[in-house]
Amino acid sequence: MSKQRKFRVKALSVAGMSNRIFHLNNIVNEDAFEEGHADILVKDGFLEECKEDTETIKLTEDNLNENPDLGLQGLKVGDEIQIPKQKGTEKKATSK
Repeated sequence: MSKQRKFRVKALSVAGMSNRIFHLNNIVNEDAFEEGHADILVKDGFLEECKEDTETIKLTEDNLNENPDLGLQGLKVGDEIQIPKQKGTEKKATSK
């Protein structure tokens, strides 16, 4: 089974399947759209694919209050954003 791709919403809002609405900077799995539709939305500039060297975090009250200069205006507690992965935090498989 292939890994589920994730996308960040670049538009103010985008409609997915089952009348779901996704808003600016939401992180959305490709299965939220009909097959192939996420690629069309990327091509048209409404979504961007999340990069492998990033991780998704869910914003907390502390994130929003302690980091006013990070460009988090317009976001709210519970929104998900992509941040660069911290070096040394990757989980590595070990062999026995």
